[in-house]
Amino acid sequence: VLDVIAALRGTVETILDMRRRPEKLKTAIHNVTEVWHKCYEKLYSIMREKGHEGTSAWMEIWCPKKWYPLQCDVSFMFSPKLFKEFVYPHIKEQCSRLDYAIYHLDGPGQIPHLNQLLKIQELDGIQWVPGAREELKGNDCGSPQWFPLYNKILENNKLLVVSIPFQKTLNFIKHYRKHSILVKTQAPSIQQAEKLLKQWKTITKQL
Repeated sequence: VLDVIAALRGTVETILDMRRRPEKLKTAIHNVTEVWHKCYEKLYSIMREKGHEGTSAWMEIWCPKKWYPLQCDVSFMFSPKLFKEFVYPHIKEQCSRLDYAIYHLDGPGQIPHLNQLLKIQELDGIQWVPGAREELKGNDCGSPQWFPLYNKILENNKLLVVSIPFQKTLNFIKHYRKHSILVKTQAPSIQQAEKLLKQWKTITKQL
C-alpha cells in the first residue's frame, strides 16, 4: 500500500508526510487499502466465474483460497517506530481480509521490522530476499549467514519461502529437512532436477 502511495506521491514526500501530515497519510493508506481489496475481490469473482479455482501471484505460489504476497519495499528507509505506526496496521488488516498471506521481506534494511511482522498472527509466512548487493557478495538465500534469520522465522511458527541456487539446494534441504519451508530453485536440466527430487525423497524418508 505504501509502495503505491510512494510511487504516486514520491518517496521523499511520503516520508515527509509521516512527520508533517501523518493523519492525511493514514487516510490515504486506508483509501488505497480499500481500493486494493475492492480490485482483488472483483478480479477474484471474475476468475471464479470463468472456472478458475484458487489464486496465484508473482511469487509463483498457488493457493486454493484467497491469498497474496504483501510487501512494503520502501520501508527499508523507515525506523521500527515509523513502521509500527504506518505499515504494521494495514499489513495486519490485509492479512485478516485474505485467507492466506506471505510478507515479502526484501533485503537487510527490512530485518529491523521482522519482530513486528512475526507478531501478526494472521500472517502465514515470510519470503526472504537478500537483494542484489548481498547476492553479489555470495550471500544468497543458501548462505549460512541467513540461517539465524530463518531460525527466528520458523521458531515463531511462520512458513518460510526462499530461492536457493541449485548447487546449494541439497545441503539446504538436509539442514532444514524438518521444517515448513518452500524452496524454489532452477535445475540446469531435467535429469538433474529428477536426481534432486530422488535425493529429497530419500532425505524425507529418514525423518
